[in-house]
Amino acid sequence: MKIHNFILMAALLNILQWNAQGMHGHGQELLHFLNNSTDTYQVICIQETWYEDNRIMLIPNYVCLYRNRINQQRGGCAFYIHESLGYASYAQDIDVELQRVIITCGKEKIVIVNFYNPCKQLDDNIMELIYSYTLNYEYIILGDFNAHNTLWGSEKNNNNGKVVEFALVKNNTVILNDGSGTRLDSHSGKLSHLDLTVTTPSLANKCTWEIVEKNTFGSDHFLIYTMYNLVS
Repeated sequence: MKIHNFILMAALLNILQWNAQGMHGHGQELLHFLNNSTDTYQVICIQETWYEDNRIMLIPNYVCLYRNRINQQRGGCAFYIHESLGYASYAQDIDVELQRVIITCGKEKIVIVNFYNPCKQLDDNIMELIYSYTLNYEYIILGDFNAHNTLWGSEKNNNNGKVVEFALVKNNTVILNDGSGTRLDSHSGKLSHLDLTVTTPSLANKCTWEIVEKNTFGSDHFLIYTMYNLVS
């Protein structure tokens, strides 16, 4: 894979994350949002792309790095990286729907890890695998964990939520979620808290996190926006 050597010069790093529940079905609504936004989002992290082989949705001015589900339908995850932002390396896991990209921000390198858990039971080994992709850099781990915990707004804790909480404490990681629901059940209208954004303490002090417009854009998950102020 070609190595990109661009350096992010902007003071802000804008990241979107979204469980799209199928980009071919709902990606046009994301594209409409991007076209009408006054902000530039350097990194877009998608879960449940539902891509197959090389049949992916292209977004103008973005490079798409995708990890499709192997030998099964649906699932999958993808990075869309704005052409103004270079990345130093890219990796994906074979068994877990997990991606990693390293971006250069001024003199710093930041790892972004994109993860999708399709309602499977999490354990300490999976969480250790996720954290192993951070490579001792400053990092942002985000995605749909399908984990419930009162720590990020759920009504109760389940096994996945306890496993994630243990990993957060063990790795001294800060969760950015503010308690807002991230998934809307279209039948019951009930909110759940499945999509997480976690980072190192030093990066957490430079960021804001919010749900975008309380709009699912055709999916059943809200679009999440995290802004990192890279100026010390």
